Amino acid sequence: MPDTSTKTILAADIGGTHSRFALFHLDTDAPLTTLRLARRVRFSTHASTDTAAMMRLLAESSGDDGGFFLPASRDPVRVHAAVFGIPGPAAVADIEAEPPEGEICYCPNIRWPLEAKPVVEALEGAPVRFINDFVANGFACALLPHITDAVTVLAGQSRPRFPRAVIGAGTGLGHCLILPGEPPVVVGSEAGHTLFPFSRDETGIYGHFVQAYGTDRIDGDMAVAGAALAHIYALCTGETVHPHEVAPLAASRPRVMEYIATLYGRAVMHYILNTLPLGGVFITGGLAANLPGVLTHPAFVAELRERNPMGRSLGAIPVMHVRNGDLGLWGSAAFAALMVRKR
Repeated sequence: MPDTSTKTILAADIGGTHSRFALFHLDTDAPLTTLRLARRVRFSTHASTDTAAMMRLLAESSGDDGGFFLPASRDPVRVHAAVFGIPGPAAVADIEAEPPEGEICYCPNIRWPLEAKPVVEALEGAPVRFINDFVANGFACALLPHITDAVTVLAGQSRPRFPRAVIGAGTGLGHCLILPGEPPVVVGSEAGHTLFPFSRDETGIYGHFVQAYGTDRIDGDMAVAGAALAHIYALCTGETVHPHEVAPLAASRPRVMEYIATLYGRAVMHYILNTLPLGGVFITGGLAANLPGVLTHPAFVAELRERNPMGRSLGAIPVMHVRNGDLGLWGSAAFAALMVRKR
């Protein structure tokens, strides 16, 4: 007879490039930190044409343990709740709130909308929630610190009971704010789509972006995430490469590294100024993972400390690099675990 105290959770981290899925087991009588990752799979987001096709692909996939990924509801082990972290605005970030019926989310880096109905149908009625991908990251940092694999980039003094921020560049530029509480409140953001500030001596890079994107409205996504790396590389070297090729090449190109570090540091600094996360800053995402030297580059540090107009007041905020690439999966699972325990 199956153990009714153990629940199975489907967590997803849907990205503009890749989507990750994982099954977790939760013992409802044990602390949340005992959440266990059982099986995971990853495939290209662009391999699907809509949400239903994505769920079919998931059902046909094998997990990293060789078994079929989605158990059927008639099996002793079935999915009791699912939470998808998505790269765009989602209606729910509160376990107490019910999602809108037939929720549909439009994400700027995915060609097709994410729809809740096909997910509910594939899981045969299990409760489903969409949350912003960086809200998922925030829940992981707040509730499961032991899995973050965080290292200090800039030392400082974390002030308890003050907000903490999570920032990360990958395909897009994501942000969230963690407010203290039990459970914590995680506030999502689409700050990556606000206009990016360039200084007077950066007309060259700004003009290059304008020409590359065909618009003079350059936002944070366009300046430090996704294709931005390839555009920076082209400006500095005259060579055209794919964004994923920039990281291994940039280490030997000092000007490329300086541009990336400067712009990324400024993006982080501006979110700090807007939110005052005196509890600390977590940096996640593919840019820092693939180009870790960017976070210790003098230009990155200068943007946060020396060029920050509030540097004297805010220079004590600690900055950590979170190296767990599955952070979004763990955060979505943590949110689902809170849902299951409320039922």
